[in-house]
Amino acid sequence: DLHSFPTRRSSDLHSLKKAAPAFNLDEIFVRVSQTYFGGKIARPKLAWSARGAKYTMGKYNYTTDTLTINRRLNRADTPEYVLEFVMYHELLHKALGYSVVNNRRRVHSPQFRKLEKAFARYREASDFLEAFARKSVPRPSGEKNAASRNASERPAQLKSASRSPFRRGNGLLEWLFDLIENM
Repeated sequence: DLHSFPTRRSSDLHSLKKAAPAFNLDEIFVRVSQTYFGGKIARPKLAWSARGAKYTMGKYNYTTDTLTINRRLNRADTPEYVLEFVMYHELLHKALGYSVVNNRRRVHSPQFRKLEKAFARYREASDFLEAFARKSVPRPSGEKNAASRNASERPAQLKSASRSPFRRGNGLLEWLFDLIENM
């Protein structure tokens, strides 16, 4: 019929909202792992968040060994170094674990903060994420991005005074502590 127009079902509209990923989390993990962890950190489950949070850009779940990155960052105008920084920050959580002080979990120790600042473009990435959370995202000049390239309770065993998913002797912790000492 010449006068009938195609109609869209709600399932079609839902699939249209899901744009193809601008970034490949596996590729970002490999780069960050090689650059900052000497390739010694095991790959966690990687995922984009189901919803776009305003302030939480990434999250590492110790129980499921899952690293989730805010899907709002999965856009062509997000610089790659920003995704690399979020990945690096979350992998630091995996590598260093956490401690419990006064019945509160402490994840950003002075040691963590020192290592976090070792990221090559720490200041730029932090500034971008701050602006992004305020929705006034700066556009870096000449930066390559995706468009330009093809508190529930933890189980008792996790509530130790210091918990890391790594055991001494595997090389990663020693490597990180050497990095801290040589900063």
